[in-house]
Amino acid sequence: MAEVLRTEWYGETVKTLQINGKSKRTQECYARAVRMLIEYFGKEPDGITGEELRDYFLYRRNECGWAPDTMKICYCGIRFFYGHVIRRDRHIFSILKSEKERRLPCVPGREEVYSILRHVRTFHNYAYLTTVYACGLRLQEALFLQVSDTDKDRMQIHVHRGKGGPGLESGVNIRVIQKYPGHAQLETTMVYLHLTQKGQEDAYSVINGMMKGFGRECNTGYIH
Repeated sequence: MAEVLRTEWYGETVKTLQINGKSKRTQECYARAVRMLIEYFGKEPDGITGEELRDYFLYRRNECGWAPDTMKICYCGIRFFYGHVIRRDRHIFSILKSEKERRLPCVPGREEVYSILRHVRTFHNYAYLTTVYACGLRLQEALFLQVSDTDKDRMQIHVHRGKGGPGLESGVNIRVIQKYPGHAQLETTMVYLHLTQKGQEDAYSVINGMMKGFGRECNTGYIH
């Protein structure tokens, strides 16, 4: 792996991804996809034929059992590399298509969340996890929060690096929450919030009820 990271193409890949505006996480995923390809064949990427690429994708899909989302990253990373870094045309890229993985998320109930938090013993981890749960944040969004992002008078927080880029504020309107995580369907948002159809009409009271007594029931000693 160390030899792969020292190759010229690896640095060029990262530079091209950066100039293309890809996030740091995407840069890492795409570069890893290309690294795994080259390590698999043990030769320079421009020497890998279209047939070898096809067999590699099938190997990852059928033998390794990679999930559709993982295969999508693999396809996109390698396609980007061949198209924009070493500029080599391969017919296989014109027919690549990843399956769409359709599954409902496994959302823990309130008591399950409380049970998990009762076992968190370090204050900074507890504060982080309760903020994620209480505000419905993504993990990365919570990591970048600063004290100055809180508005104690309005009881809101400002999210600088939310999905899609623009700054957002936490809220309780179901339609706003739907747009915030990027859900295409309102029903998906309702799954995350444990809401019924009726819950769309009184989301404010439902969410407040869900959070009522949060610190007391967790009983960790951090919140009273």
